[in-house]
Amino acid sequence: MIERYRLSRPFVLALTMAVTFVLTIAVDLVINRHSQSEIAIINDPRTAAIAVEIRGAVQQPGLYRFNGDARMADLINAAGGVLPTADMEQVNLARRLEDASVVVIPEQGEATPVVAMATPAGANTPLGIGSRININVASEPELESLPSIGPVLAQRIIDYRTEHGPFHTVDDLALVDGISANLVDDLRTLISAGP
Repeated sequence: MIERYRLSRPFVLALTMAVTFVLTIAVDLVINRHSQSEIAIINDPRTAAIAVEIRGAVQQPGLYRFNGDARMADLINAAGGVLPTADMEQVNLARRLEDASVVVIPEQGEATPVVAMATPAGANTPLGIGSRININVASEPELESLPSIGPVLAQRIIDYRTEHGPFHTVDDLALVDGISANLVDDLRTLISAGP
């Protein structure tokens, strides 16, 4: 006679859970092993692509792409070289380029070149500027390299200082139509009102 075994309900539940667990782990291992072969991890920052804009006294201003190890000299060469009026005394050719930055090559007698980096969304203050921009002598491209200053506001700044003379303090920038005290506060660490 064949004996019939009766399994208890808790035993069946525990057995079902154990089988489900083992199957889940097996499926996970198969999926992860397959997806790992499709992922490429780049640890070498020199191979990462960056985009840098160049303005000012260069032959071909514009946006250029490089590997992550590019230098200022590479950017200037890509832009066709500098104009004869460029002030190369103020340019560090060995400077490493940063992604999403703007470089302004000054003409002789202008302010120091600026390297501006993109501002992360939600940040109150912009990141790394190579030097402060003197709002009393800055060119339109230099002013445009500042966060929230486009061609219209840059021209208004130039028109204001032409009509009223130099800005005495950074706070005087709020006298320009379209520039609020809050914008001046955001720009305070990036600009100066020197002679």
